[in-house]
Amino acid sequence: MKELFTHVKLALGALLVILLVSLAVLGGYRLYKDYFILDYDPHLTQKEYQNTVLDQNVNLVFYKKDCPYCQVGKSVVVDAANKGSYPTFYIDTQTEEGQKLVEKYQVEKAATIIKIRKGKIKKYLYASRDSEEKIVADEKSIQEAIND
Repeated sequence: MKELFTHVKLALGALLVILLVSLAVLGGYRLYKDYFILDYDPHLTQKEYQNTVLDQNVNLVFYKKDCPYCQVGKSVVVDAANKGSYPTFYIDTQTEEGQKLVEKYQVEKAATIIKIRKGKIKKYLYASRDSEEKIVADEKSIQEAIND
């Protein structure tokens, strides 16, 4: 009887350990996903932008999935946009809707932010090469574009 009680305690202990480890892994993944993986907001896309009033104060962030400049600047742009006071729309230049906006705003490079304030438009590149030819995020331009 005593041996059976020991086996039950071991089984319950193992089950508790498995449960705690599972919760820690899932919680850690959720924390990592929420705070460390910054991605373009899927709700603020070129389609949504085209449905808004065009004289609003907004930011348009143009990107291309395989653009190395876009990839380098992405986390800085998304972080700044999340903290910014104006809506930011993410425009994939490889889509049909994105191409319409590329033409409309005469965007020449994918890693571009268009700042629209009271109908006035200003363009910024959010990544470029530094003096050592390394691609870096242009934090100053990003802050100027996203925040007034």
